[in-house]
Amino acid sequence: MVALGLVTIAVVGFIFWLGRAGEPEGVMPGTNVPEITTTSSTSEPVAGPAVFPSPRIHAQAAFDADAGTVVLFGGQTRSGVPVDGTWLFRLDDGRWSIPADEGRPPPPPRVGHAMVYVDSLQATLLYGGGRQYVFAGDCLIAYCPNSSLADTWLLESEGSTWRLLDIGDAPGPRYGQAIAYDSQSDRVVLFGGIGPDLENSGGDSVLGDTWIFDPGAGAWEQAEVPTAPGPRVFSDMVYDPQTDLIYLFGGMSETNLGDAGLWAFDVDANEWTLVETADGPDPRWLHQLDLDTLTGKLVMIGGRVRTETGAVDNPIVRDAPTDEVWLFDTVAGSWEAGPPLPGPIFAHASVGTDSGVVGWIFGSLHRFDVDTGTWLDLDERG
Repeated sequence: MVALGLVTIAVVGFIFWLGRAGEPEGVMPGTNVPEITTTSSTSEPVAGPAVFPSPRIHAQAAFDADAGTVVLFGGQTRSGVPVDGTWLFRLDDGRWSIPADEGRPPPPPRVGHAMVYVDSLQATLLYGGGRQYVFAGDCLIAYCPNSSLADTWLLESEGSTWRLLDIGDAPGPRYGQAIAYDSQSDRVVLFGGIGPDLENSGGDSVLGDTWIFDPGAGAWEQAEVPTAPGPRVFSDMVYDPQTDLIYLFGGMSETNLGDAGLWAFDVDANEWTLVETADGPDPRWLHQLDLDTLTGKLVMIGGRVRTETGAVDNPIVRDAPTDEVWLFDTVAGSWEAGPPLPGPIFAHASVGTDSGVVGWIFGSLHRFDVDTGTWLDLDERG
């Protein structure tokens, strides 16, 4: 069973809202912006006010390198209701658009899903997630039957339409899992999350399994690894082409203890390794870990940090959002603290792009300049 403390912390976390204060839910016309022509890759231009995604947490982002587009999907609004809808942000013109479904409906609403762009498929892959999270009626996801999803979707770059894959064996229902794409091996790796406990039909468990998706075969396979990170939920991981490794950091376990270890997964060797580092970040979860292609460094943004104060034999444990930004040099194997965020954030969405790391933070899309430590608001509202 998932420890009650995990759910309690998540509920407290929802009080901290990442969107801009006072914005209504749903599709929001731009405020004080001129009439413009918005476009999507599958529809004719539509004249009207600019539109933007509503404030949300637990959304996921991916970068479609072929289209030069940031893809944002899902998440949860202020009222606690998961949302659907696919949003595309073109880096070249700084505009959001909603693609037409062309008779192929998108995935249903969800939170805590995993999403990554797969070069060989020229498509964004989405897996799993939860129908309910935090508050949904009178139900918490950890205690709602059949609330997790186990579906695999592809958002094709050409046409920007979704396609549900018919897959037999898969990682199973879960949410809060980490995902990354190894472009050299052409494999998608998924780790952990929360899903049904096969030995206990009455609840979910924090998972510690490793799954690999072969884009060519269109199939998932569980990796039998000799050692692995411990079970965890809401960690994050990213692929680094310089070392040809997938890096994973953080997450929350069933005992609510954050993990400060940095792990690396070698797809070809089918092996997890704990990376020895010094003076790194504190344990955290609900953060983001991305690759800044301009500097070749990993960028870790925000999250919730577990700290202990008071007596050693009777510590006071706190779990609070952080404004920290950390940079990891994969070649040197060292962490360094980066310039802090404008404010603490968690459960946000970010992704590495050709122009640097782009994050859905504080209710709009920003790009992080590693050299200057500044955040540039990319939305037309900014």
